[in-house]
Amino acid sequence: MARSHFQRLPERNPLWDAPTFLLILFSGGPTYCALASIFLADRGDQLTESEVRQTVRWVIMNQEPCGGFGGRTCKDADACYNFWCGASLAVRISHSL
Repeated sequence: MARSHFQRLPERNPLWDAPTFLLILFSGGPTYCALASIFLADRGDQLTESEVRQTVRWVIMNQEPCGGFGGRTCKDADACYNFWCGASLAVRISHSL
């Protein structure tokens, strides 16, 4: 079974009723949606440095030799996954500027 690159957020997070919201994200699309939501809500400081590193590592590990991204483990790169994974990195990078 694929392991999630996100771990459960602490109970202190008031954004979601269900703290398991980020528990099983291992696809490029939901990863982007989660990150974009977190940073648009100005809650990026609630992610630990470890969670950020794990997320960036997961996205980068899904980059294929062709240069594109496979948005799920063991999936070939395609245009859709390129957007979701690339945008996930862009959200994270732009937040640190």
